[in-house]
Amino acid sequence: MTGKPIDFLGTFVVGGTAGVIGQLFFKLYVGMGMSPMLVPIAMLMSICLISTVLDVFGIYGRITVFGGLGAMLPFCGLPPSICMVMRAKLGEGATVGKSILEALKAPAIIFGIGYVFCIVAAIIANSVAG
Repeated sequence: MTGKPIDFLGTFVVGGTAGVIGQLFFKLYVGMGMSPMLVPIAMLMSICLISTVLDVFGIYGRITVFGGLGAMLPFCGLPPSICMVMRAKLGEGATVGKSILEALKAPAIIFGIGYVFCIVAAIIANSVAG
């Protein structure tokens, strides 16, 4: 990424495409009559599956080069990021178990902080509203 306008265009195109694909899955699952509680989960799992398959075949890395944060920030960037850390740790000679633990550290911290933040925000919102 050079900071040139073409970089922003790539980010917009890739991030927008990921959003459109997610929405298509959402509409597909709603149209199939899936429970409203399960539709977001199925959509995210579908996006993760696609990004993981693309990563296994070396395509997601090229998408990331073109799309920058448009490919890295959406939820679809999580599985390839985890796989990248695992491959690096395995390449350094770590065991599979240690590679998995190392790869899951960052998502665990991010989601853990997010969870705590959501609880605090809900408590504050509840106290302000009631």
